Amino acid sequence: MHRTRYQLIVFSLSIFLTTSAWADSDWKITLKVSDASTYGYCVAGVKESGATDGYDKLWDTRAMLGTLKTMYIYSYFPHPEWNEQVINFGEDIKAAGPHKEWLFEVDSNSNSRLTIEWPDLAAKIGEYRAILVDLDGSGAEIDMQREPSFTFQNIPATKRQFMLIVDEPEAPEPREPDSLWFELKNNKVALHWTKSNDPSAKGYRIYRKINDGKYRKGRRINLRKDFYLDKISQKLLKSLGTVTVRYKILTFDRKGNEIFTSNEVVVLLHAK
Repeated sequence: MHRTRYQLIVFSLSIFLTTSAWADSDWKITLKVSDASTYGYCVAGVKESGATDGYDKLWDTRAMLGTLKTMYIYSYFPHPEWNEQVINFGEDIKAAGPHKEWLFEVDSNSNSRLTIEWPDLAAKIGEYRAILVDLDGSGAEIDMQREPSFTFQNIPATKRQFMLIVDEPEAPEPREPDSLWFELKNNKVALHWTKSNDPSAKGYRIYRKINDGKYRKGRRINLRKDFYLDKISQKLLKSLGTVTVRYKILTFDRKGNEIFTSNEVVVLLHAK
């Protein structure tokens, strides 16, 4: 009875820390290990500020090993290198980073198949890549975003090791505005293009060339826009009769340096 009350106190404290001291960029993954009758779990996570990859008294909690029940399942992170009195931890919170790894063990006297689950993973880590590696068994690598669980045959009194690997999602390849096209609206040229997703991009600049002249810098366009309406002077059209106009879009960065150039489109305009 005393042990049960102690576990309830620790659980309540965990809820308080989660709701009051965690930022939106922090996350936790619960690894639940179970058979038909009992279960155990451990928690891996990252914290943007205050946590390290070593032992942190505030964030890393010891595993609650030992039970009054006949059957048991323990799941924990072994850290003998931390040189603490307790070497097995039920919660291991690391500093935030692009690549993180957790070694964890499952120890059970069950003679049945055990299942490792990670409930609501996508809601907790978004598009992060999470892999579970079965180190002591098949060597299988499970994509945790695709698979909800992993089941294995347990051998009593034998600790089985796994590796949890979490990587930040890869940034998309920079895309230049290479899909420039146009529409004619009453001798006005409506330019459309594919937006750039380059993180260094600040905006676009319109370039225009009339007949055999040189390309001239035109207006600067906000990065969020993918449309520009250009009007050709009627006086110019009447003087020439027919005008060939060429356009291209250049993307520039915060320093004004041009980083991408779109394809060229050619528009033929006639005087009314």
